[in-house]
Amino acid sequence: MKYAGFPVVDGGELMIVRGGRDPWVAVPYGRVLKAAMVEFEKDRETAERRLADLKKKEAETLSPEYEQAMRDHLEKYSGQFRTTNPNKWKGRVEGMERELVYNREKAKKDANPQRDKDGAWYWNPIDAHADAAKRLASLTPEEAAKPACFLETADKEGRYAIRGKILTVGSEPKCREIVMDNFGYFDEKLPRTAPQILLVWSFARCFKIVDGKLIGPPLSPNQLFPPQGCHRHLPIFEALDWQKVAALLVP
Repeated sequence: MKYAGFPVVDGGELMIVRGGRDPWVAVPYGRVLKAAMVEFEKDRETAERRLADLKKKEAETLSPEYEQAMRDHLEKYSGQFRTTNPNKWKGRVEGMERELVYNREKAKKDANPQRDKDGAWYWNPIDAHADAAKRLASLTPEEAAKPACFLETADKEGRYAIRGKILTVGSEPKCREIVMDNFGYFDEKLPRTAPQILLVWSFARCFKIVDGKLIGPPLSPNQLFPPQGCHRHLPIFEALDWQKVAALLVP
């Protein structure tokens, strides 16, 4: 996204840089993938802990003690109907037994996730970790040196620490290049008074940028006399000679 020929970067900041210099550099694929394994591992461990808890619940639900606890609860709160209202007692027993069957079936299902939408919370992070580990293990020096990118996953279920894949630039159309600060951008020989980069913070907070034009929000009645806030920023930004602003930077 650009305005007046200058990029508006993530967060809505308009950035003006010195000609021919880039404030960012690409990060090698091998470096990013290795660092990302920590995040893939977090998601895998979260899934394994959740599964372990569900396995424990399954064992408890299938145990004779669980059934006995349900029967004891029924006896405590409805046992009087055994003699005072046998039909009601029969209905309560049948209801408890249906609940017991349902609880046990659900516990079995929850503790044995399948490769479907209900089991995505487990298999998504497990498969993502396995895939990343496999690619890291088979990485060649040539591939490791390629620039890395991040492809956001469509199904984020179970993906909390890292919600996508680390790939090489060009491998997928929607994969966004991963960059880091270019510490060689600044000329340290220049005095501190020499501007080398310019950021207009929260530039896009008030507007949408459509075809290079600023589209502001409609005026509300309490902003008409006079227009204020974002409505004052819009004409200022539109009237500004951004090329003169860019000329403030050292060449």
